[in-house]
Amino acid sequence: MALDLIAFRLSQLENVVLGDRLKEITPSELRKSIFDHLVVTHKAVAAAEKRVTISKMLARITEIQKYMDPHFIDVDLMSTRAKTSIILMEKEKLEKTSSALENIRTLAALLNHPAFSELSSLRKRLNTLNLKHMEQKEKSAQLITSSQNLLDTYYNLEFRTVYVSQEICFQAKDVVCGGCLPFVSLVA
Repeated sequence: MALDLIAFRLSQLENVVLGDRLKEITPSELRKSIFDHLVVTHKAVAAAEKRVTISKMLARITEIQKYMDPHFIDVDLMSTRAKTSIILMEKEKLEKTSSALENIRTLAALLNHPAFSELSSLRKRLNTLNLKHMEQKEKSAQLITSSQNLLDTYYNLEFRTVYVSQEICFQAKDVVCGGCLPFVSLVA
C-alpha cells in the first residue's frame, strides 16, 4: 500500500516537473550527466538571447525583480507626506533611541577602561572561588554533623558510665546496709 502511494506520488512529481515531455524522454537522455543537460540548456538560452525581444526582456529582468521586491514597493508607493507622518508617529521612539545612543557614547570611555578588559579572567576567578566556597560549605556541614554524632556518642557513653557506677554504688550500699536503702533508678 505504501509502495503504491510512493509510486503514485513519484509519477505526479514527474508530471509536474517534466509535464508532457515525460513521454518524449528516451532512456539515453536519462543516462546523460547533469553537466550535459546544463550544456544543452545553456545552448538553448544563448540561441534565445539572439532574438531581439527576448534579449530586451532578459535585460529588464533585474528591473522586474526590483519591482517585485515588497520593500521597494513600500518605499516607492509611499508619498513624502505619508513618510513624514510615519516619522512623526515614531518621534518618541526615535528620541528615546537617540538618547540611549548618546548615553552609550558617554559610557564608552568607562566601558573601554582596562579593568573591563580583564572581566573574563575575573569571572573565571570568581567561579573558582564560588566552587571552593561551596566545597568548604559542604565540608563544614559534614564536619558539624560528624561532631554532633561524636558528642551524642560521648554523652551516651558518659551517661552509661555514670549510671553503671551509681548502680554499682547502690548495690554496694545495699549489701553493706542489708537492703535498708531503696533502689533509686536514674534512668528517666
